[in-house]
Amino acid sequence: MGNQGKHSSRFGKVQDFKDILAEIGKVALECLLKDDHVFEYDQLSAAILCDESLIIGLLQVTEYAENLRPARMVSFIHKSIQEFLAAWYITYRCVPEGNLGEIEEHARTLEDCEAWENVFQFICGLSDDGAVKVLEHLTSVRISDPTLDLSKITPDVENETDVPLCDVTYEHRRFSDLVYKSFQEVHSKAELLSHCFNCTGGSVLVNKRLTELLQKAKVKDLTQVTRSVNFHVPSQEISTLCELVECLDCLHVPLRITESSEVLTVGDFLRKFQNIGCGWCIFNSVLCFRNGQFQFLHNKVGTLLW
Repeated sequence: MGNQGKHSSRFGKVQDFKDILAEIGKVALECLLKDDHVFEYDQLSAAILCDESLIIGLLQVTEYAENLRPARMVSFIHKSIQEFLAAWYITYRCVPEGNLGEIEEHARTLEDCEAWENVFQFICGLSDDGAVKVLEHLTSVRISDPTLDLSKITPDVENETDVPLCDVTYEHRRFSDLVYKSFQEVHSKAELLSHCFNCTGGSVLVNKRLTELLQKAKVKDLTQVTRSVNFHVPSQEISTLCELVECLDCLHVPLRITESSEVLTVGDFLRKFQNIGCGWCIFNSVLCFRNGQFQFLHNKVGTLLW
């Protein structure tokens, strides 16, 4: 017990070192922006230099001689540590000012954002406000690049525009994965789910990661989250659609394929639908949610109302 008390007095909680970590994080971000992980020892603040124990486990100090003048160089022990510290700085210094700092100008394309993926995830895990800023930034990236926007290939059910159901592209998948991976680190998933849907333009790609997010968010009533959302279902994800519908507690809801057809539950229909699928057939479908009602759009079956 005595040793435990001694250690607890020396090693505080992470939040006790918030300012110190933010100072190191500022340097970490500057290095990431230059695609570097090494910097001069003198770049650290006086508070850190006075007590090197503050950087144990985070940084490694080495002697380095250049131009006959010895210098001490510092490196991050792992890139993930550097990315976490950069995220810490952004969360506690930039987000309170309403932005993501310099990262916003260096992550304007999907490729750029993928390079900052870990930083985005750390920010989302550190604070809900930071998560909102990350999702807002990814939204701006989607808007600037129509090839990432699933809503561009979604029929407008409300205005009855006849838009053919198109295949989901590789770019759509990459962007959706980027959003889902960031959102999976969010603590208040139910409260911020609408931001996630908005990030993808109200059209979300159905895959295993999405259903896991919805399960964790424990959302049973979509009307509490959004007025409308479209779930794009690639042909190979029909089984995942069943999981999605189960997450939304809709398996028992009755539907009709035609006016004269027998009434089926959504669960029965999806099981029958899944059984007639084949590996070489391409089925494009969208599950549309509008004002408490579902519509299932399919390029072979047509439109079904739930």
